[in-house]
Amino acid sequence: MSLEEGRAFNARLMPIMRGAVLPCRTAPAEYISYDLWQAMRHQDETLADTVLEPTFVFMRAQTDKTRLHIRGFGPYSDYRENDVGKG
Repeated sequence: MSLEEGRAFNARLMPIMRGAVLPCRTAPAEYISYDLWQAMRHQDETLADTVLEPTFVFMRAQTDKTRLHIRGFGPYSDYRENDVGKG
């Protein structure tokens, strides 16, 4: 999957994870994501919604072109701080 395809894939999943769009029940990534976030909301809606945006930050970082040009531990560490360090 290319970075562009990954961004499109994530863009499709994000509203599903928010609960704003119903998933296609024949697309496993869609219905698993939807069911997981709905189950989390059932347990603790506030907490589930609190971790939603940091999850999106991580998903966006996974399709960032910067990933393709990391050379060495220092730049890698900076990159990781920007994606998971903010969550």
